[in-house]
Order: sequence, then C-alpha cells, then structure tokens
Amino acid sequence: MSDAFIGEIRIFANRYIPAGWLPCDGTIYPASAYQALYAVIGNAYGGDAAQQNFATPNLINPQPAMNGLAVCGTGTASGTSVAWTLGQVAGEAAVGLTHSQMPAHTHQMVRAGAGWTAAMKLNSPDNGTQVGGLYVNPTETAQCLTTHAPNTALAGQTIGAAGGTTAGAAAPHENRQPFLTFQFAICWDGIYPVPS
Repeated sequence: MSDAFIGEIRIFANRYIPAGWLPCDGTIYPASAYQALYAVIGNAYGGDAAQQNFATPNLINPQPAMNGLAVCGTGTASGTSVAWTLGQVAGEAAVGLTHSQMPAHTHQMVRAGAGWTAAMKLNSPDNGTQVGGLYVNPTETAQCLTTHAPNTALAGQTIGAAGGTTAGAAAPHENRQPFLTFQFAICWDGIYPVPS
C-alpha cells in the first residue's frame, strides 16, 4: 500500500495484518527496526526512549477490564476546557456508581412478620412550654406539643413490623456502547508525512 502515510492507522476487516503495517496492540518494537515510524510517533504510545524502543497504539486491550477502545481526536473541544493529548487513554469499561450519582428514589417498606405493639408514654406539657430533647428513652416520659388540653392521655397504637429491602449490589455496570471489532494497524512502510 504505497499510498499510505507512515503513522497512519487503518481498519482492516481481514484476519491478518498486511505487509508494511504493524498491529495496534501496544507491542514494543526496537526503534532501529522501524526508524521512520519511530520518527513520526516517538514514544507517544509507550516504550522507552532511553532503551531505544517504542510501542504502537494499543487499540485492543490497554487495561485488563477493557476489550478495545473508541478513538478520540486530539485537542480541546469548543466550549470546554478539556484537552485531549496524543496517546492519552481515558474512560472505563465498567463503573461502580456512588450514592451521589444515583437519582433520588424511595424504597418500599416490607412488613416482617406479625404486628407488634409499642407502649407510648406521652404527657403533653402545659400550653406554651418548650419541647425537650430529640431522643427519648422508650421507658421515660416525652415532652411534646399538642393541640389537646394539658395532661391528655394518649392511647397506644399497634403498628406492623417493617423493614427496608436491600437494593443493589457493589458490582459495576457495563459502561461501553455497543461495538463491532476490527483489526487496527499502523503503517510503517509508506510515504513519510511532511508537516504542513
């Protein structure tokens, strides 16, 4: 493919990488074997300049939890301050939601067994009396405000036992859009790209 530029990445639907191309799989190569490609991409995608080696872009499996990457252009999008640099990897294949990321919601109470009775010992204070503490021991007298006359006895009330259901799990959710896989390859034997 003599019309390809060195450093150009193409997508191939076949099961092999054509001659003059290297797979975009993050493999590290000696710079001396692919001098023109190294001159074009350097160590933007990995490798070590001190060791005189470089890596091809890894579009297959850069992290154990990922099965390939979407491709994003470099630069800063208009209206944002986010800048993407050459060789930068971002995003996650799976994400665990935190409490602050979940929308406001409620859970239904579930009755757990037969009803139970709780004795409520309440005395209403004299009119104009300030309410006491927020927590009251069940065996003590609570101070409260009421529209009834002072010292009105309140009847007990039977309520059903209830508990909340467990919701969710700690497992992260799938974060990738639907995808179709192809071979990505980078040209090492072609036209040397001259900057404009």
